[in-house]
Amino acid sequence: MSSGINDAGLIVGMSNVKEYGPMRAAIWIDRRAYDLTSGLDDSGNGWTLLHANAINANGQITGWGISPSGKPRGFILKPTKPIPLTVKPTHLT
Repeated sequence: MSSGINDAGLIVGMSNVKEYGPMRAAIWIDRRAYDLTSGLDDSGNGWTLLHANAINANGQITGWGISPSGKPRGFILKPTKPIPLTVKPTHLT
């Protein structure tokens, strides 16, 4: 379920990224959903991001999730590197 889109066409919301898995905050790139919790750096240890509400032109994402203390809280994600507009497929050799 999408909730926000920015001028670059990046879409955020929530999705069960893993088949039959729990709903998580997600970003869509090339029509594929990516779990935002799995992209957190060490500063996000213990968080479970459940829903992304909006994304701005700088790629900052707001939403809500469960904090390390187990309580629902709002969050803002600030990318430390550019978000790719396309994802290059990986090939196994």
